[in-house]
Amino acid sequence: MNRRPWLALLVLVIATAAAGIFSLATYRSMSLLDTARSLDRPDVGQVRAWMSVRYVAGLYKVAEHDLAQRLAIAPARVSVPFREIIKDTGETRVAVMRRVQIALDALLPPESRVVTVVPAPSDADESATEAAFASWILSYGYPVMALSLILGAIGVPLPSSFTVILVGSLAAHGEVRLDSALLAATLASVIGDGLGYLLGLRLGEPLIRRHGRWLGITNARQAQASRWLQAWGGLTIILSRSLVSFLSSAVNLLSGSIGYRPGHFLFFSLIGRLIWSAGYLGMGYLAAIGINSGSGMMGNLSGLLLSLLLASYAITVLLRQWRGLAN
Repeated sequence: MNRRPWLALLVLVIATAAAGIFSLATYRSMSLLDTARSLDRPDVGQVRAWMSVRYVAGLYKVAEHDLAQRLAIAPARVSVPFREIIKDTGETRVAVMRRVQIALDALLPPESRVVTVVPAPSDADESATEAAFASWILSYGYPVMALSLILGAIGVPLPSSFTVILVGSLAAHGEVRLDSALLAATLASVIGDGLGYLLGLRLGEPLIRRHGRWLGITNARQAQASRWLQAWGGLTIILSRSLVSFLSSAVNLLSGSIGYRPGHFLFFSLIGRLIWSAGYLGMGYLAAIGINSGSGMMGNLSGLLLSLLLASYAITVLLRQWRGLAN
């Protein structure tokens, strides 16, 4: 009896459940960080539901009585974790923790506020292309990011990673919405992948052989992408969007040239681009708000991306088994 499909199905179920849990935790972390950013107090983004009034008061060096009074929590319950108090209030966890942040803002001295700055390399280290994209993104926002990602997916040598990191840092300052940026970056990248696939489908090997070098597809990259695509199929598409993204344009063209199933290609491309976009947006967001404040969110985001990767691997295995049975 072949146990591999059953094992893959078990991994898919567990990874899907984990992705749901990490998605909720990531949403909560981002919501609290967004409130902290709006208050110009990145440090209050670290409050969590497992803490209590007494713990938070000691952590932030504020009067325990004053914090409890502002939160309308009885003195007898200052040692009770917020998660237990939340059960009695009927409010959501995010709403209660936001009230804690606002109470801390009122109690902390005004001079302790910290206004973060969008991180950027010095003029000496910054390339002309990156400087141009930075200024265009600040002026035009999503359309510039989307265009750079579409062209980058086809193979045009543009600073796609830098662009997404910059947008992530802008999201930390409220200039753009992080969820909208994630949606725009993912869809733009998938559109670029689809165009690259169509180029490979219509023009095939002659395009890659004659003009591949102009799209960043060297002979070595082509050979490596071809080996991985034949060996791993969908998993190669996912990895070439995320962990080894320098191979993405080669894999797009090769997938089209060999007639890889377009529906499967777009599905795996979507998963890979979601992982890549979330990772780079998160890096920019974390750099802007500070490592300490954003460590919780990045931990949850890393768990989410790993869960998606495991789920994608399980789907790849199941599709291979299904095709084997069909043949």
